[in-house]
Amino acid sequence: KEDTAMEKEDTMMEKDDSVMEDKTGEVMAKKVAYAPFTQEAYEQAKAEGKTILLEFYANWCPICKAQAPALEDGFSMIESEKLVAFRVNYKDTETDGSETALAQKFNITYQHTHVVTNANEETLLKSQEEWTAQDVVEKVGAFG
Repeated sequence: KEDTAMEKEDTMMEKDDSVMEDKTGEVMAKKVAYAPFTQEAYEQAKAEGKTILLEFYANWCPICKAQAPALEDGFSMIESEKLVAFRVNYKDTETDGSETALAQKFNITYQHTHVVTNANEETLLKSQEEWTAQDVVEKVGAFG
């Protein structure tokens, strides 16, 4: 009987940090990924009809740095294939032209601004408040 329990445990394997699969490759749960912004990934998310959280982040901002672990924790608690989250550099040493254009598109005037948008880039939620993991679950998870 111990072998059966071991076999059952072995049927679960982690594909990456966000997807759990059984041994047949069937997806069991999808955690929301919180990744650095790239124009290519953003365009893909829009093409797939995803709801997108854009976290405008500055590497010099103490609030941004302090809040980052809570955001990561919050996203790890949400299971949805409809949501994706990006950390977008904003007026820091790592900001590129596509990030600057995105900030202009969403009228961002301050770092640690959270924007939830649909695939058509319509703003669903915009906030400059500091978020906890629970805030992420409640505010962003509602769109998943």
